Amino acid sequence: AAGQITLSGTGNVNGTQISTKILPVSLTVISNTASTDASLSSTFTLTLTGNTTLSTPTNGFAGQRIMYQLKQDGSGSKLLTLSSGFRAGPITVTLSTAANTTDYLGVIYNAVDDKWDVLALNKGYS
Repeated sequence: AAGQITLSGTGNVNGTQISTKILPVSLTVISNTASTDASLSSTFTLTLTGNTTLSTPTNGFAGQRIMYQLKQDGSGSKLLTLSSGFRAGPITVTLSTAANTTDYLGVIYNAVDDKWDVLALNKGYS
C-alpha cells in the first residue's frame, strides 16, 4: 500500500534509525554483572538474585531508549549498581528492597557524549 513501510529489526526511515524489536529480553547475570545488547530489544527484564552491576549497553544508536524491568527475588534487598557508561543526572538510582517488587528504569542513549542517560526510575510495583 502507498506510504506503508515494512521493517524487520532495525533500519532507517528518512535518515532516522528506528527499531521494531520491542519484545522483552531477559538479561543473564555472569559474575554479578548483567550485560545489555541494545540491538536485541528496547525492553529488558532482570530478576535480581544477588547484588548486580548493570554494564554499559552495547550496539545502541543515537536516541535509542531502553526500559529495564528490575525485579527483586523472593528475599529482596538486592542492590543494583550502574556502570560508568550511565549518567543518572538528578535521579538517585536506588531500587525498592521488598521481596518480589518490580521497579522500572528508563534510559536514552546520548551518542554525542557516549552515555546512557537515566530518564526515570519508577518504583514499588508489587
